[in-house]
Amino acid sequence: YKDSHKEAHMAMSEAYITHLCRYPFLISPSFWRTIDEEQIGIRRWKSFGMLVDPFEQYCKEHGLPEEVRKAYYFNFQALAYGSAFVINSGLLLEGEEPMARIRELQNRIYENLEKTMGLA
Repeated sequence: YKDSHKEAHMAMSEAYITHLCRYPFLISPSFWRTIDEEQIGIRRWKSFGMLVDPFEQYCKEHGLPEEVRKAYYFNFQALAYGSAFVINSGLLLEGEEPMARIRELQNRIYENLEKTMGLA
């Protein structure tokens, strides 16, 4: 995806969500209480960096201000962790295809960002 930071970010988000579903303890509150953010915080994890970097590159490429990057990144975080929680908790509707829905929601977030910032 080196020609598209957006596509790289969406693909990595999907892979990250799949990973969180495969290892649900990663989103358990008890697990998070064991993390010392100063020592081994998630921002230093390679997988988290691989998720964040393409979005940050997208923002740099389009000259988006820091407050916009932070606001929209929160949307992507909520989508990733919320999706993993719904999937792991068995809260999907019968016959639901979560990855197709996740891709649709990612596209909506990007469409809103691009429209808001005059990129579309």
